[in-house]
Amino acid sequence: MCIKLQPLLKKLLLNRNSILVMAVIAGLAVGNYATHLKAFTIYFLAIAMTFSTTGIDSKALWPPKKIIGPLLIGALLNYLVFGTIILVLAWLLIPDKLLFYGFVVIAAAPPGIAVIPFTYILKGDVNFAVLGTLGAFLASIPLAPLYVDLFSQTSGISPMQLFWLMVKLVLLPLLFSRLLLLKPIKPIVFKIRGKVVDWSFAFIIFTAVGMNRQVFFTDPKTLLLVTLVLAGSTFLLGAFFN
Repeated sequence: MCIKLQPLLKKLLLNRNSILVMAVIAGLAVGNYATHLKAFTIYFLAIAMTFSTTGIDSKALWPPKKIIGPLLIGALLNYLVFGTIILVLAWLLIPDKLLFYGFVVIAAAPPGIAVIPFTYILKGDVNFAVLGTLGAFLASIPLAPLYVDLFSQTSGISPMQLFWLMVKLVLLPLLFSRLLLLKPIKPIVFKIRGKVVDWSFAFIIFTAVGMNRQVFFTDPKTLLLVTLVLAGSTFLLGAFFN
Protein backbone atom coordinates (compact mmCIF):
# COMPACT_ATOMS: atom_id res chain seq x y z
CA MET A 1 0.00 0.00 0.00
CA CYS A 2 2.79 2.37 0.97
CA ILE A 3 4.63 1.59 -2.26
CA LYS A 4 1.50 2.36 -4.28
CA LEU A 5 1.07 5.70 -2.54
CA GLN A 6 4.61 6.85 -3.27
CA PRO A 7 4.04 7.67 -6.98
CA LEU A 8 0.84 9.53 -6.08
CA LEU A 9 2.57 11.49 -3.33
CA LYS A 10 5.46 12.30 -5.63
CA LYS A 11 3.05 13.49 -8.30
CA LEU A 12 1.22 15.71 -5.81
CA LEU A 13 4.44 17.26 -4.54
CA LEU A 14 5.90 17.86 -7.99
CA ASN A 15 2.82 18.89 -9.95
CA ARG A 16 2.47 22.67 -10.19
CA ASN A 17 -1.32 22.74 -10.04
CA SER A 18 -1.57 20.47 -7.02
CA ILE A 19 1.18 22.40 -5.22
CA LEU A 20 -0.59 25.74 -5.64
CA VAL A 21 -4.02 24.33 -4.77
CA MET A 22 -2.60 22.73 -1.63
CA ALA A 23 -1.04 26.08 -0.72
CA VAL A 24 -4.45 27.78 -0.88
CA ILE A 25 -6.15 25.01 1.11
CA ALA A 26 -3.39 25.04 3.72
CA GLY A 27 -3.66 28.82 4.01
CA LEU A 28 -7.37 28.57 4.72
CA ALA A 29 -7.03 25.60 7.07
CA VAL A 30 -3.93 26.43 9.10
CA GLY A 31 -3.32 30.03 8.13
CA ASN A 32 -2.56 31.02 11.71
CA TYR A 33 0.96 29.72 11.08
CA ALA A 34 1.39 32.04 8.10
CA THR A 35 2.64 34.88 10.29
CA HIS A 36 5.83 32.89 10.89
CA LEU A 37 6.60 33.00 7.16
CA LYS A 38 5.67 36.63 6.57
CA ALA A 39 9.23 37.90 6.95
CA PHE A 40 10.50 35.35 4.44
CA THR A 41 8.09 36.06 1.57
CA ILE A 42 10.42 38.58 -0.03
CA TYR A 43 13.15 35.92 -0.09
CA PHE A 44 10.82 33.36 -1.66
CA LEU A 45 9.92 35.96 -4.27
CA ALA A 46 13.58 36.76 -4.91
CA ILE A 47 14.36 33.05 -5.32
CA ALA A 48 11.49 32.64 -7.79
CA MET A 49 12.69 35.70 -9.69
CA THR A 50 16.30 34.53 -9.80
CA PHE A 51 15.49 31.07 -11.13
CA SER A 52 12.86 32.38 -13.56
CA THR A 53 15.23 34.85 -15.16
CA THR A 54 17.82 32.16 -15.89
CA GLY A 55 15.87 31.75 -19.12
CA ILE A 56 16.96 35.20 -20.29
CA ASP A 57 19.85 35.42 -22.71
CA SER A 58 22.19 38.24 -21.66
CA LYS A 59 22.48 39.22 -25.33
CA ALA A 60 18.79 40.13 -25.28
CA LEU A 61 19.60 43.05 -22.96
CA TRP A 62 22.07 44.63 -25.36
CA PRO A 63 22.35 47.06 -27.13
CA PRO A 64 20.37 49.57 -25.04
CA LYS A 65 18.33 50.85 -27.98
CA LYS A 66 16.95 47.34 -28.38
CA ILE A 67 15.26 47.46 -24.97
CA ILE A 68 13.66 50.92 -25.17
CA GLY A 69 10.49 49.62 -26.83
CA PRO A 70 9.70 46.95 -24.19
CA LEU A 71 10.51 49.43 -21.40
CA LEU A 72 8.02 51.96 -22.77
CA ILE A 73 5.35 49.34 -23.44
CA GLY A 74 5.64 48.07 -19.87
CA ALA A 75 5.23 51.57 -18.48
CA LEU A 76 2.26 52.37 -20.74
CA LEU A 77 0.45 49.10 -20.04
CA ASN A 78 0.90 49.42 -16.30
CA TYR A 79 -0.03 53.06 -15.85
CA LEU A 80 -2.14 54.10 -18.81
CA VAL A 81 -4.08 50.88 -19.44
CA PHE A 82 -4.11 48.85 -16.22
CA GLY A 83 -4.16 51.90 -13.96
CA THR A 84 -7.11 53.44 -15.80
CA ILE A 85 -9.13 50.21 -15.89
CA ILE A 86 -8.63 49.38 -12.23
CA LEU A 87 -9.55 52.90 -11.09
CA VAL A 88 -12.69 52.97 -13.23
CA LEU A 89 -13.83 49.54 -12.02
CA ALA A 90 -13.07 50.41 -8.40
CA TRP A 91 -14.97 53.69 -8.71
CA LEU A 92 -17.98 51.85 -10.15
CA LEU A 93 -18.03 48.85 -7.82
CA ILE A 94 -16.42 49.81 -4.52
CA PRO A 95 -18.66 51.88 -2.20
CA ASP A 96 -16.12 52.11 0.62
CA LYS A 97 -13.90 55.17 0.18
CA LEU A 98 -10.97 53.72 2.12
CA LEU A 99 -11.11 50.54 0.06
CA PHE A 100 -11.14 52.65 -3.09
CA TYR A 101 -7.99 54.40 -1.87
CA GLY A 102 -6.44 50.96 -1.59
CA PHE A 103 -7.08 50.45 -5.30
CA VAL A 104 -5.50 53.83 -5.96
CA VAL A 105 -2.34 52.52 -4.33
CA ILE A 106 -2.53 49.35 -6.46
CA ALA A 107 -2.90 51.45 -9.61
CA ALA A 108 -0.02 53.68 -8.54
CA ALA A 109 2.35 50.91 -7.55
CA PRO A 110 4.76 49.24 -9.95
CA PRO A 111 3.66 45.79 -11.14
CA GLY A 112 4.15 42.78 -8.95
CA ILE A 113 7.35 41.08 -9.99
CA ALA A 114 5.50 37.78 -9.80
CA VAL A 115 4.66 38.62 -13.42
CA ILE A 116 8.10 37.35 -14.37
CA PRO A 117 8.01 33.92 -12.69
CA PHE A 118 4.44 33.42 -13.92
CA THR A 119 5.58 34.29 -17.44
CA TYR A 120 8.20 31.58 -17.10
CA ILE A 121 5.64 29.10 -15.73
CA LEU A 122 3.24 29.80 -18.60
CA LYS A 123 6.06 29.65 -21.15
CA GLY A 124 5.72 33.27 -22.17
CA ASP A 125 8.36 35.75 -23.29
CA VAL A 126 10.45 36.17 -20.14
CA ASN A 127 12.77 38.70 -21.80
CA PHE A 128 9.83 40.96 -22.59
CA ALA A 129 8.32 40.43 -19.12
CA VAL A 130 11.55 41.48 -17.40
CA LEU A 131 12.02 44.56 -19.56
CA GLY A 132 8.36 45.56 -19.32
CA THR A 133 8.43 45.20 -15.55
CA LEU A 134 11.64 47.19 -15.35
CA GLY A 135 10.08 49.93 -17.50
CA ALA A 136 7.04 50.09 -15.24
CA PHE A 137 9.28 50.27 -12.17
CA LEU A 138 11.24 53.15 -13.68
CA ALA A 139 8.00 54.94 -14.54
CA SER A 140 6.68 54.39 -11.01
CA ILE A 141 9.42 56.53 -9.49
CA PRO A 142 7.82 59.80 -10.71
CA LEU A 143 4.27 58.53 -11.38
CA ALA A 144 3.37 56.59 -8.22
CA PRO A 145 3.52 59.59 -5.85
CA LEU A 146 1.62 61.64 -8.44
CA TYR A 147 -1.16 59.02 -8.73
CA VAL A 148 -1.63 58.85 -4.98
CA ASP A 149 -1.68 62.62 -4.59
CA LEU A 150 -4.24 63.01 -7.39
CA PHE A 151 -6.69 60.26 -6.51
CA SER A 152 -6.55 59.88 -2.74
CA GLN A 153 -6.17 61.87 0.41
CA THR A 154 -3.02 60.08 1.44
CA SER A 155 0.59 60.55 0.49
CA GLY A 156 3.96 59.26 1.48
CA ILE A 157 5.14 57.05 -1.39
CA SER A 158 8.83 57.72 -1.63
CA PRO A 159 10.49 57.68 -5.06
CA MET A 160 13.71 56.44 -3.46
CA GLN A 161 11.89 53.55 -1.80
CA LEU A 162 10.51 52.55 -5.20
CA PHE A 163 13.98 52.78 -6.71
CA TRP A 164 15.52 50.51 -4.09
CA LEU A 165 12.57 48.13 -4.40
CA MET A 166 13.33 47.86 -8.11
CA VAL A 167 16.98 47.17 -7.34
CA LYS A 168 16.20 44.47 -4.76
CA LEU A 169 13.38 42.71 -6.57
CA VAL A 170 14.31 43.07 -10.24
CA LEU A 171 17.93 43.99 -10.84
CA LEU A 172 19.65 41.91 -8.14
CA PRO A 173 17.79 38.67 -8.97
CA LEU A 174 18.57 39.28 -12.64
CA LEU A 175 22.27 39.65 -11.82
CA PHE A 176 22.29 36.59 -9.55
CA SER A 177 20.61 34.59 -12.29
CA ARG A 178 23.73 35.12 -14.42
CA LEU A 179 25.72 33.22 -11.77
CA LEU A 180 23.31 30.31 -12.04
CA LEU A 181 24.14 30.08 -15.73
CA LEU A 182 27.78 29.22 -15.10
CA LYS A 183 28.63 25.97 -16.87
CA PRO A 184 29.32 23.77 -13.81
CA ILE A 185 25.87 24.34 -12.29
CA LYS A 186 23.74 25.31 -15.30
CA PRO A 187 22.42 21.77 -16.01
CA ILE A 188 21.36 21.34 -12.37
CA VAL A 189 19.71 24.76 -12.31
CA PHE A 190 17.74 24.04 -15.48
CA LYS A 191 16.63 20.70 -14.05
CA ILE A 192 15.29 22.08 -10.77
CA ARG A 193 14.26 25.64 -11.59
CA GLY A 194 10.63 24.80 -12.38
CA LYS A 195 10.09 23.16 -9.01
CA VAL A 196 11.99 25.88 -7.18
CA VAL A 197 9.68 28.50 -8.71
CA ASP A 198 6.57 26.41 -7.95
CA TRP A 199 7.44 25.86 -4.30
CA SER A 200 8.53 29.46 -3.81
CA PHE A 201 5.11 30.55 -5.01
CA ALA A 202 3.43 27.93 -2.84
CA PHE A 203 4.95 29.45 0.28
CA ILE A 204 4.00 32.96 -0.87
CA ILE A 205 0.41 31.91 -1.59
CA PHE A 206 0.12 30.06 1.72
CA THR A 207 1.32 33.15 3.58
CA ALA A 208 -0.93 35.56 1.68
CA VAL A 209 -4.05 33.40 2.05
CA GLY A 210 -3.30 32.52 5.65
CA MET A 211 -2.79 36.09 6.78
CA ASN A 212 -6.03 37.21 5.13
CA ARG A 213 -8.20 34.17 5.65
CA GLN A 214 -10.58 35.98 7.99
CA VAL A 215 -11.82 37.94 4.97
CA PHE A 216 -12.84 34.69 3.28
CA PHE A 217 -15.02 33.75 6.24
CA THR A 218 -16.25 37.05 7.67
CA ASP A 219 -16.70 39.50 4.78
CA PRO A 220 -17.59 37.61 1.58
CA LYS A 221 -19.35 40.62 0.03
CA THR A 222 -16.24 42.79 0.15
CA LEU A 223 -14.18 39.85 -1.07
CA LEU A 224 -16.52 39.43 -4.04
CA LEU A 225 -16.34 43.11 -5.01
CA VAL A 226 -12.56 43.16 -4.74
CA THR A 227 -12.38 39.96 -6.78
CA LEU A 228 -14.56 41.47 -9.51
CA VAL A 229 -12.35 44.54 -9.78
CA LEU A 230 -9.12 42.55 -9.84
CA ALA A 231 -10.45 39.88 -12.19
CA GLY A 232 -11.78 42.50 -14.58
CA SER A 233 -8.56 44.50 -14.58
CA THR A 234 -6.32 41.45 -14.87
CA PHE A 235 -7.86 38.50 -16.68
CA LEU A 236 -10.33 40.29 -18.94
CA LEU A 237 -7.74 42.89 -19.82
CA GLY A 238 -5.22 40.13 -20.47
CA ALA A 239 -7.68 38.30 -22.70
CA PHE A 240 -8.29 41.50 -24.66
CA PHE A 241 -4.58 42.02 -25.33
CA ASN A 242 -3.87 38.35 -25.99
